[in-house]
Amino acid sequence: MNYYEDLDARWELDPALLEIMRTFGILYDRDQAGGELFHLYTGMLGHRLFLEIVQRVGGYEGYGEVNAPVRAAAQLATVKQVRLGASRSRGGGRRAGRGQR
Repeated sequence: MNYYEDLDARWELDPALLEIMRTFGILYDRDQAGGELFHLYTGMLGHRLFLEIVQRVGGYEGYGEVNAPVRAAAQLATVKQVRLGASRSRGGGRRAGRGQR
C-alpha cells in the first residue's frame, strides 16, 4: 500500500482531492478535532535548500508528525538526485565505453 492509498483507507478523502494531492506530492494529516494539515516540499533550490509549504485548516495545531518518515524519505531521495546530478555534471557519473577514452 502506498502513502495515498493509506490516506484514503484512513480518512476516506474525496477522490478528486486525493488525486490532486498525489499529483503534487501533498502530504496530509487530520487531528481528532477535525483540523487538517496539507504540506508539501519544493524541489532543491541550489544544493542545500528546500522549502516546506504548509496550510492548516480548521484549527489544526500539530506539525504533521505522522508524516515524518515520508518526509525524511522524500528529502533523502531529493538530496541523492541533486548529488547524482552534480556528479554527472562534473563527469563523475560517466564511464568510458568501448572505443572511448
